[in-house]
Amino acid sequence: GKAVYCEKPLAVSLAQADEMRRSAKAAGVVTQVGYNYQHNPMIGLAKEMIEAGELGDIVSFQGEFSEDFMGSATSPWSWRCEAAHAGGALADLGSHLLAMARYLLGDIEAVCADANTVHRQRPA
Repeated sequence: GKAVYCEKPLAVSLAQADEMRRSAKAAGVVTQVGYNYQHNPMIGLAKEMIEAGELGDIVSFQGEFSEDFMGSATSPWSWRCEAAHAGGALADLGSHLLAMARYLLGDIEAVCADANTVHRQRPA
C-alpha cells in the first residue's frame, strides 16, 4: 500500500489509534502524523545538541504552547474544539508538545499538566 500522512490528532481515543497502528503494521504501510514543529530549525538544533550530549542528561521537559488561534473572545466556536471531531483543544494543540518531547527525548514516562480555558463562551 501507499504511505499514509495523517493530520493530527491521529484519533480521538487510544483504542482508535491502536487499531490504526495495527492495521498499518499488518499492511506494511509507513505512516506519519502531521506534527510540523520537529521540522523547525530551532528544534533541529536542540535535537542535535541533546544527541551530542552538549546539554548533559535531560531529566525533564517543560513546554508551553501559546497559540493565538481563537485568541479573541469574539472568535466563533470551531469544530476543532469539539472532542468528538478533533479531540478537543488539548488534542489539537497540546499534542504538539507531547510530539516534540518524544521527538527530542524519546518515549515519555510520565506527564503532569495544567490547562486552562480562557474564553469559556463563544458566539455560535
